[in-house]
Amino acid sequence: NRVVENSQEDGVEDGVEDVVTLAIHACGSLTDSVIRRAGEDNSSRIALMPCCPPSSKSLGIPLGIKRMYGNREATDIERCYVLKAKGYRVDFASIPVEITEMNRIIIAERIK
Repeated sequence: NRVVENSQEDGVEDGVEDVVTLAIHACGSLTDSVIRRAGEDNSSRIALMPCCPPSSKSLGIPLGIKRMYGNREATDIERCYVLKAKGYRVDFASIPVEITEMNRIIIAERIK
């Protein structure tokens, strides 16, 4: 679903759509599908909370990175590079592990 709010106060020109993408506990390759769709929709900001990573066999992550950091972290690192290649500045955040063990948030903002 899209919510479009335009006003002079938010710095968005009238008639210009500001798309923000949010995915919470997007399991497996769903996070990667959301990243792809966010790029197609020209999202200005993206917040992703990946859940279970896809099978490591399906990813192009170097073996040394997977061994050093584990499949979950290596997968999220690769996702950061994908977002960077699409023109986003990327950072990590987290919520308390008491809420969920899958607590990493990938935050991306389109570089203007």
